[in-house]
Amino acid sequence: MSQSKICETCGAAFLKGPTVSQREWDTKVKYCSVPCYRAGRRAAPSKAQYIPCRICHGPTRFHGTVKNHLYGMLHCERTECIEASRRLKNERIGAAHRAIEAAGERVETPGWKGISRVSAEELLLEPWFRSMGWEPQYRFNTGVHTNKLPRQFQLDFAHLETHLYVEIDGSVHRLRTDRDARRDHMMAERGWDGLRIAASAVRQDVDGVKKRILDWLR
Repeated sequence: MSQSKICETCGAAFLKGPTVSQREWDTKVKYCSVPCYRAGRRAAPSKAQYIPCRICHGPTRFHGTVKNHLYGMLHCERTECIEASRRLKNERIGAAHRAIEAAGERVETPGWKGISRVSAEELLLEPWFRSMGWEPQYRFNTGVHTNKLPRQFQLDFAHLETHLYVEIDGSVHRLRTDRDARRDHMMAERGWDGLRIAASAVRQDVDGVKKRILDWLR
């Protein structure tokens, strides 16, 4: 015996389909077609609390609660809010870079992306690595592009024949541990082995760092 319902959007009667289970028919099926389903979903009151725009404090297209990590960080789709949010982000990034450069950790040098921001510790070790046949600021092409890693990224020092690399990590890498771990995993899958050294160790004892690198190479 066929079963029928009244669509909650258009009010028309519709029959139970052969592929719809009885449990789904009793609990979930409320609309006769996809257009009615979409219209009903748009008209239905939302139970979610929308996150306010960081600029105008209006609702954004994302929703969540106060505990959401995006709370206070998103902007709405208004052009002026998008531009204002970008300015705030650029000011924050610029302030972070100026603080790092004021501490003497990074300097600007010509690189494979135009101007490359190279740390002073890397410049200190560069002649020593070059004397051993290593290539500084090596442009590594992964061949793939993901949402979490780019197609190309830069290795501080790389030895192409043995597939070894050394990364000098400054204070900013404390916020990039997940990204660095993904990059190291991708390099390991491609047969590369790497060593990460804190920039503070280079500043404190550069000869000790060189000895540590030589021990690792052996």
